[in-house]
Amino acid sequence: MAALTSLPFETVVEILSNLSCLDQFSMTRVSRRFQLISEPLLYRSPILTKSRKTNGTGSTGSSLGILLRTLLTPGREFLASHVRCLRLMTNEVRADHASYFSTDTFIRITLIASKFGINGPLDSKAAQLMVLLDLLPGLQVLQITALRILSCFTQILNSNIATDTLPSGLQSLCEFRSSTAQRSHQISSETLVSYMKLPNIRTITVTSLNYHKSPAIVDAAAGTSGVTHLRFSYAYMPASVLSPVLRVPIALTHFSYSGVAAGNLAVSSFMAALAPLRASLRSLHLCFRNLGDFKLLYPEGSLRDWPMLQTLSCPLMPLLGNGKLNGSPRLMDVLPVSLREFEVLKDLYWSVDEEVEQIVEMLKQKESAVPRLAKLAVVFGCRRRYSMAHQLEVACKAAGVSFVKESFRW
Repeated sequence: MAALTSLPFETVVEILSNLSCLDQFSMTRVSRRFQLISEPLLYRSPILTKSRKTNGTGSTGSSLGILLRTLLTPGREFLASHVRCLRLMTNEVRADHASYFSTDTFIRITLIASKFGINGPLDSKAAQLMVLLDLLPGLQVLQITALRILSCFTQILNSNIATDTLPSGLQSLCEFRSSTAQRSHQISSETLVSYMKLPNIRTITVTSLNYHKSPAIVDAAAGTSGVTHLRFSYAYMPASVLSPVLRVPIALTHFSYSGVAAGNLAVSSFMAALAPLRASLRSLHLCFRNLGDFKLLYPEGSLRDWPMLQTLSCPLMPLLGNGKLNGSPRLMDVLPVSLREFEVLKDLYWSVDEEVEQIVEMLKQKESAVPRLAKLAVVFGCRRRYSMAHQLEVACKAAGVSFVKESFRW
C-alpha cells in the first residue's frame, strides 16, 4: 500500500478534505508539506463564535479580530483566498481595540478601511467586519445568526451600495443567510432589496419581512437582481407582504416558505402571491404550522398548470383539502405532470394515514398521472409510521420510483 506522502498532491488534498477539523488541525503539525495542504482546508469555512484568549497572553480577543490578525500575518495572507464560507455566530458587542494588533497590521487595516471612507476609530465591529470582507476575494457563502452582527452587516452593505464600494467578499458572494435564533426577527423590505443588489447573489435566506414597513421600494429596486433561491425560514407575515416581493422581475427557480402563524394566511391571496412564479419555479417548499383549519382546495390549489415545477415539498393536508378520501381531489389531479420529486413533510398537526392510499394510487397510475416522478421522500411523524413507510416503499419499487426518508433540501 502506498504511503500518504507518496501520493499525488491532488489525491492528498481530496483525502484530507474528508477529515474533521480536529484531524485537519492535527495534520498541520505532521510536517511542513501537510501544513501547507491542511491549513487552507481549515480556513474554507471559518466559524466566528465567542471571544477567545490570545496566544501567549492572558487577554481575550474577539473571534473576528483573531481571524483578521491571522489573515494579515506575513506569510499567511494566502489563507484568505481559500475562504469560501464565513459564519458569524458571535454576538459580541465590542471589537478588538487597536492595541491588539501589531503596528504593521494596524497600518494595513487603516489602508483597507480608507478605501471605504472609514477614517474614524477602527475598533468598531462595523469597521473590522468591512476590512475582513475585503480580504476574502473568493467568499461565496455568508451566514449571520447574531442580531448585532446582522445590524452591522446591513449598515455596511447600505453604505457600500450608496458609494459603489463593495468589499471583495461581497462582490463574489453567491449566498447570504441571515437566519437568526429569534423566530420573531424581521427585516425591512429595504434591507431585503439591499441583499438583492449584491452583484453575484443567487440565494437569500431571511426569517421574515416586516409588514408594517411595506414594500413599494421593492418593485423599483429589485428588477435587476439575479436571485434564484429565496427562503423565508420563519415567515410570520400575510400574503399581502409576500406579493410585492414575488411580483418583481426576479427569476426565482426555488422558493421556500415555512413557519406561517395561524390567522396570517388566506388561501386565495397566498396562491395569488405565488402566481408570478408559475413560469419559472422548479422547486417549491411549503411548511405550514399552527394551521389546523387550513385547506388548499382543488381546483384553487391545483398545481397542474405549473409547467416548470419539478420538486414539491409540503404536508399533504393542504394539498388534499380536509384529508378525507371522500370528497377530496385525487393527488394526481393536483400535482403537475412535470413533477420529478415529491416529499411529505413531517408535521405534528396532520396525519398522513389516509393520504397514503392516494399516494399508492398515484404510483400505480404513474404513466398517466406523474410520468416523470423519480423520487418520493417521506418524513413521517410518530405513530404507526413503519407500516405506512413499508406500504409506500413497496408501491415505489413497483413503479420504479426511488423511495427515501430525508428532510427537504435545495
